[in-house]
Parts: sequence; C-alpha cells; structure tokens
Amino acid sequence: MRPILVRYPEDPVEAVVEADALAAALDVNTVLVRGPLFGVAAQDVGEAPRWRVVVAVQEGCPQQARNSLNSLLWFRAKDEAQNAAERRALLAAVARLESERVDELTVLGTRNRVVRAEEYAGLGRDGIQQPRPTDPEPAVPNWDRGKREARIDHGLVLEPEAPITPVQAAERLALRDWTTAGARFPKDVRRDSQQALTTHPDVMLLQGFVLTGADAQAAADASQWDSLGRGSLLLETTLPGVFAAGDVRACVESRFLSDLVAVRWRGAEGRREVGGPSLQVL
Repeated sequence: MRPILVRYPEDPVEAVVEADALAAALDVNTVLVRGPLFGVAAQDVGEAPRWRVVVAVQEGCPQQARNSLNSLLWFRAKDEAQNAAERRALLAAVARLESERVDELTVLGTRNRVVRAEEYAGLGRDGIQQPRPTDPEPAVPNWDRGKREARIDHGLVLEPEAPITPVQAAERLALRDWTTAGARFPKDVRRDSQQALTTHPDVMLLQGFVLTGADAQAAADASQWDSLGRGSLLLETTLPGVFAAGDVRACVESRFLSDLVAVRWRGAEGRREVGGPSLQVL
C-alpha cells in the first residue's frame, strides 16, 4: 500500500472547507453505493504516477468510455496531428478501438486507460447528505438549454502521492478495506471486488486538482470565454465563472481506479479491520 501523506490546510479558505467536510463526515452513519461509472485517464511519459482525466468518468459501461476515447483520438488525428506519422498512429488506435475491447492503449507515448470508479452518498440522521456550503457553484446560473458546459472533472489531474488533508486521509483509510458483499450481488461481482483488495489495494478520491487560469483555458474549449470578451481569470476553472478555492471536488464524490488504486466495498457482515495503513504528517 502507498503511504498517505497528511498536510495541514494551506489557507483560511481550505480550512473552512476542511471544517465543512469534517462536520459532514461526523453526521454520516451509512454509505449508499450507486454503482460503477467509467471514463478514460491518460498518463504522459515521465508523469507517473499522475493521471489526467480525458474522458469524464460518467459512462455507464466500459464500452461507452472506449467509444468516447475513439472519438477523442479520431478528432485529434483530424485536427491536431502535426504530420502524417502522427495521424497514422492515431488512426491505428482508432481502428483497434473499433474492433477490439481495449482497456489500455498507448498512443504517441501516452497511456490511455479505461478506468472504473464507484460513487457513493453519505446517509445521516436527516437522510441523504445535501450540498455543502463550500461546494463549488457557478457565479451566475445559466439557463440556456443550448449551452454545453464542461464536466467538473474535465482537465482533472489525479496525483496518488500528493499530500492530503486530515479529513481526506480519514476517508481514504475508512474505505481501504471495503468490498462488495451480500447475497444480492452476483458471485462473480463479489469475487472481482474481493480480488481488487490484492490487485489494487489503495483508495484514491476522485478530486485530484483542477486546472485553473491559463492552464484551464488551454485544456478546455477556449470559445467558452469568447462570449465573455476575456480570457480565464486567476483561479477560474475549466467552467467559466466557477473558481477553485481550497479542496475542489466533483459534485458527487467518486473513487478512481488506476494501477494501484481501486474502490472496494464490503457489507457489515463481512467487514474486517484495516491492516497496517501508513500515515505520515507533513
């Protein structure tokens, strides 16, 4: 298992977010699991263990994520290839995705992996947890039905070894030893979930860090800012009008799977103690 590095909140805003998260965690006594979602993460040469979300983790099955990767690579070949060799490499990957169930594909040195995440909601004395006061919101609501906004995890960078706050660390430790259990789950589902305890022993929160400012505008569709008559502002995310402050997370907390990262859930009847987690305080 990877050690979990714990740090203090870095500024007053993050301290408020941390206090908000702690209050919410203390109110939760049950976890409601929604089920898996799928997306695609990419890792460039020399970037391990960091991953970037390139297809939002929102698809209902792995094939939908493969289809989205297929489309992404096709448009890269059409619009971004610098030469014929790059275009051939991208189109070769597209051809594989059209004929094979490929869960990992290296193209032009970049690993593209179909990834699996679990979503859950906390249940407390008053029912399912509601939005927190510190959850990110757009500065001005947009009611235009034709307006397509980027997903909150667009451009999200996931860093498994990055230091995290105490509440985030507690959440990861609490989930390390959970896996699917109960007779209502098919045997093969329970077997795969149990196996993940060994093959992917760590838990990672789908939060990473969100690109902001010029980095966010470069990663997103730059035309989103055209109607505003300006470029992205300091701390503005890939969603124009939404700014990052402190712990910026997806609106629904998810768990992200990479080489050493997985989510396992276990019902109360099969729960066991976490074995030897490692904590280091910075």
